[in-house]
Amino acid sequence: LIPVSFAIAREYKIKEVWVKDLEKQIATSKNQEDALLKNIEDAVLVLNKKFEIMYLNQAVTNLFKYTNHALGKNFFNLFLIKDKEGRPVEPFNMPFEQTINSKIESYIENIQIASENQGYTRVDLKILPVIEGGTALGLVLVIKDLSAKTFVQDKEKNVAVIRAFEPLSDVLTARRLHRL
Repeated sequence: LIPVSFAIAREYKIKEVWVKDLEKQIATSKNQEDALLKNIEDAVLVLNKKFEIMYLNQAVTNLFKYTNHALGKNFFNLFLIKDKEGRPVEPFNMPFEQTINSKIESYIENIQIASENQGYTRVDLKILPVIEGGTALGLVLVIKDLSAKTFVQDKEKNVAVIRAFEPLSDVLTARRLHRL
């Protein structure tokens, strides 16, 4: 009788330790996830199946001027969308519902999304389904600011041009020094 109770107690202790380790891992994962979403450069929104905003990161606030007052509100009531030619895009033309139903991500390039002050920003939009247990629970929207991308690309081009001329600059400097 004692060895059986000892074995049960030992097994319970192992499970208890395992549960505590698992809880720590989940807490760590949650903290890492929160840190990632807060520090990512792209704007990230999490929507439920009704397209209500459940989460927004700091980049959304920086880019579109929306803060936590947007939580719980319908995405399409806040964010007006235009295509690359500047024509309004109706909510039913966006692949949100299709992404939830198919559970396959969607990608829309070069659209315009209005900020709270109604100014428009050119962006690329990645629409990811949130899936748990085979069921789509909502969407994660990852919004890449194309104006920032253009600035970085222009800066990279300028650096490339400067680097291309560096050997010529070295030659000219060497000639000047040789004349002295």
